[in-house]
Amino acid sequence: MNKIKKIFKKILEIDYKIFGKLFKYNKKTFIIFIAHLGNIIVILFVVLLFYFLPFANGKKASIISFVSLFINTLIVFIIKFTVRRKRVSENNPLLINIETYSFPSGHINRISSLIFPFYYFPIFSIFFLIIAISGSIARMARGYHYLSDCIVGFLIGIIVGFLVTKFSFLYADHFIKIIDLIIVK
Repeated sequence: MNKIKKIFKKILEIDYKIFGKLFKYNKKTFIIFIAHLGNIIVILFVVLLFYFLPFANGKKASIISFVSLFINTLIVFIIKFTVRRKRVSENNPLLINIETYSFPSGHINRISSLIFPFYYFPIFSIFFLIIAISGSIARMARGYHYLSDCIVGFLIGIIVGFLVTKFSFLYADHFIKIIDLIIVK
């Protein structure tokens, strides 16, 4: 048990050290912009846009992304309210009361959950990977998260995104047919 406590203590030391180095950049416009790209409204807009754009496999990528986002949001919500880790900084006027806890990062989770569903569009998968990494740095600089929050959010997103994509043959085409029937009527 002492080994586990030492590991967690070391993780917290690293978290505080990185936060201290990054926080001096928290007022930079680019940092502020990047820190909010994982917002659920922005992500849903992008995913919905792909459903209606005339790309081959755009609908499929969109459906897989929606399923990935739904499962990821559920997992992150459960973990946040189980662990209840306080945020680095409570001075965030944009915080929605439903997401008051820090661990794991929901923003980074949502962005990373799109990496595998967009494998039909490799340039977008790479874009989401870059945004997840730069978004992690920005969220830490803004005082919203620790490094461990971002790493765990990223890992959950990438794993669930991979599994949802891997098993998409079970549901994606059926959802597309149902949605298209509803939209056409």
